[in-house]
Amino acid sequence: MTSQDVTTVLPVTNVTCPVNDGGLPDFIVEVVPFIQDRVKQFHRLFTQPMKAELWEETLHNAFQDIGLSTSWEPIFSHKIGEDMHIKGVSESRISCKSGILSTDYMIKTVKVLRRQLKDRGLNVSGKKSDLVKRLEDDDKKNGIVTSSSVRFSGSRSSSYPTLDEKLAHFCKSNDDWYFLLSKPKDFKKEYMLLVFHSSVCKVDQLKWVENGKGWKGEGEFNASITAATASGQLWIDELPLNKIPYKFLIEG
Repeated sequence: MTSQDVTTVLPVTNVTCPVNDGGLPDFIVEVVPFIQDRVKQFHRLFTQPMKAELWEETLHNAFQDIGLSTSWEPIFSHKIGEDMHIKGVSESRISCKSGILSTDYMIKTVKVLRRQLKDRGLNVSGKKSDLVKRLEDDDKKNGIVTSSSVRFSGSRSSSYPTLDEKLAHFCKSNDDWYFLLSKPKDFKKEYMLLVFHSSVCKVDQLKWVENGKGWKGEGEFNASITAATASGQLWIDELPLNKIPYKFLIEG
């Protein structure tokens, strides 16, 4: 898979994507303009963030816009992992999630980033990823902690009493890809769509320790599991954006 770092959205065009069974990455970039268009339509009527079943249906409809059928049905299913897959496309089980961005640098426009760099007396040249890194490096130099990461919830594990059983449960192959419609806490009708393979956040690769509230896992990303009395909910607390190959700015 070739890593993509797409942070702007192309104008909506008529796109036809014949299924060639090359896997889901063949269609990620093609579907984004249609997601953008449908999110804009949503926010002509609503100011609150798009999430849950509305996000699932929006993604399902966007795939239909490029000629792909999915398995999604409006049945309000809460099953673990897959919310839909693309018919005829291998390894295309998708889990639709909402995420919270821990920094808003990545969803700011290049114009705004360059203005912030200029205000700090820093170099304003380069692509968007260069500008973000320059701001974050300057924050670190000045003792300001910033981490470009996303937080989102996983499944529950209350029926699994031990940590090993919980980790085995979380790491079952229930999906292939995550589609995270992520937003900053200060929501202003802007999202970052994050698309990545589910193997990126397998929690059995972390070092886990028990604390008073459950368990905490640390490694290339950070996660936590709430105590059994709180349903044993898995949280991916900090997944660095630099581990995510597909990033798209979606404006409502």
